[in-house]
Amino acid sequence: MVLQPVADLFNHSSSGCGVSFDDAHFTITTDRAYATGEEVFICYGRHGNDFLLVEYGFVLDSNKWDEVGLDELILPELTQRQKDYLDEAGFLGKYVLDAETVCYRTQVALRILCLSLRDWRRFVAGEDDGEARQDKVDDLLVSILRKYIERIEGVLKSLGSSEVGETCPREMLSRRWRQIVKLVDKTIVRLES
Repeated sequence: MVLQPVADLFNHSSSGCGVSFDDAHFTITTDRAYATGEEVFICYGRHGNDFLLVEYGFVLDSNKWDEVGLDELILPELTQRQKDYLDEAGFLGKYVLDAETVCYRTQVALRILCLSLRDWRRFVAGEDDGEARQDKVDDLLVSILRKYIERIEGVLKSLGSSEVGETCPREMLSRRWRQIVKLVDKTIVRLES
């Protein structure tokens, strides 16, 4: 990471002014006309709120790049043999969902949990588009996500009653967990409709 004079004064937004640089120049290009006194934002990159929280110490209320990692939910559901098959196929871990989609990696992992090995291999090889069994996969994911929401509610309760550390970081963590609940809830509604 480097400090860029003046550019370090801009706050982040998931959309904003373009930033480019080379060995000789650093350029910020506005994305629209700005009124006098209006704050000008730049985009630090396509980062979800977890990354922004860890790297920069904030989360955005509206972040088109936000996503939720699902490894901690899906990996414990898998047997070692299933993990080995996923690893051999290049699909072990890095499972995410965002406001619009459940990633393909997640689709592959969920299918190994609810399909025969033969059918799973056909899906991974692209011989089957998976549509015929998508409802089964969606039901499994909804079940996993509902358990996750229950876990998050426990975390939020614990954060709400905690007096450890500073108030501001606890509030920031609570805010992030509530964002995750919204994202997960939206996914559940989309999958059930």
